[in-house]
Amino acid sequence: MNKKFLSLLSSAILLLNCEKAFSSGFFLIEQSVSAMGTAYASGSAYAEDASTIWFNPAGMTKICGRQFVGGGHGVFPSLDYNDEGSIAVETFSNSPAPGGIPATFQPLIGNDSKSDEPALVGQSYFSAQLNNRLWVGLGITAPYGLVTDYGNDWKGRYHAIRSAVLTVNINPSIAWKINDRWSIGAGFSAMYLHAKLTNAVDFGLIGVNILGEAAAGALGLVPQQSDGTVELKGNSWGYGGNAGILYEPIQLKY
Repeated sequence: MNKKFLSLLSSAILLLNCEKAFSSGFFLIEQSVSAMGTAYASGSAYAEDASTIWFNPAGMTKICGRQFVGGGHGVFPSLDYNDEGSIAVETFSNSPAPGGIPATFQPLIGNDSKSDEPALVGQSYFSAQLNNRLWVGLGITAPYGLVTDYGNDWKGRYHAIRSAVLTVNINPSIAWKINDRWSIGAGFSAMYLHAKLTNAVDFGLIGVNILGEAAAGALGLVPQQSDGTVELKGNSWGYGGNAGILYEPIQLKY
């Protein structure tokens, strides 16, 4: 096996293991106090308490009797934006260039910014053993959320100013113990999501495109200096499910 192939293989493995870094801005892994104590290293195989409903519902078969657990996590993000020289490409529809080719390249007006909105993430779980084979449970969690707010005058205001996401997930589950080694589990999820998104609108640039630079300037419409804002709100319910298998190759006794 040559060194080039090993290098490519290593790079591929690293990329596959970085999916949380690519798209987890509003995903919350903080779903269990006990799992956080192990840095979530145990994954779906560690059925320490009823929070296994979130990670692997089959793990309920390791919980005797009835159990209720709840917890909360404080999240204190700090996101800094430091611009290194961005420019705004301003396209004028009445430009003499054919097809409205970008007419000017202007420095992006605005400030560097920081978003540090704290949040409290809570969760609760209940598991009940009905007999030697059957368990039922219920989890109430917030899988997605948090708020980012960079202010009205930051350089990325045309993309986002304040973004707020709130979710509540209701997850009834069931588990069946096949034998001492194998267990299966499944759950149904009903998730409510509320989102509020705001960003700036460059009415100065819109005015120049519609009226022309001279007429827009006479009305005080200057690109990047005549901003408005738009706010979008939405909420909805979504539905899904989860399932898991738990296999114990050996019986451990403590």
